[in-house]
Amino acid sequence: MRWFKKFDGRHVITVLLILATAGVITAGFVAQTYQYDNLLSLYAKSQAQLNANGITPTTPSAGQVAEQGAAGAKGSQGDTGKTGAAGRPPTSAEIYAQLTAYCTAHGDCIGAHGQDGAPGLSVKGDTGDTGQSIKGDPGAPGPAGADSTTPGPAGKGITSVTCIRIDVLTTAYRFTFTDGTFNDVTGNCTPTPTP
Repeated sequence: MRWFKKFDGRHVITVLLILATAGVITAGFVAQTYQYDNLLSLYAKSQAQLNANGITPTTPSAGQVAEQGAAGAKGSQGDTGKTGAAGRPPTSAEIYAQLTAYCTAHGDCIGAHGQDGAPGLSVKGDTGDTGQSIKGDPGAPGPAGADSTTPGPAGKGITSVTCIRIDVLTTAYRFTFTDGTFNDVTGNCTPTPTP
């Protein structure tokens, strides 16, 4: 500490006061108080160190330094500025882009239901002409079919023809076949007398 003893204590105190004053002026409301307290503490330590080294400071003690006053009242609000010039109206493309973005973010946009239109007219056209039926020429005869290789069923012949009476006024011809069946064909005939 030899170099400190040779240094003029009044100069030290003066420098500290200048730093303290500068800190009070330039700091903000919260930072200013914090910085001021730190400088005041440093100022007190410097005075104590000077006293310990046999140097009597010529400046007031730390307790005699005026404390920082309370913050001043909030000033009144300034006058409202002049109204700016009116902006240009939006373009059709800008309006469409904004509507598209809004509808996408909030769901589909549906407009109000429009009025029902007038009933449509039912117009029936004139009846068309009767269509013509055109018959084409007969086609050429097809080729003859091939003879079957499978024998057909055995045929049946007529064994007899007789006249029978169906009722009082009706007679018929009875055709009897070789397989024992018969077929009656109505016709005028004289029944064969029963023996």
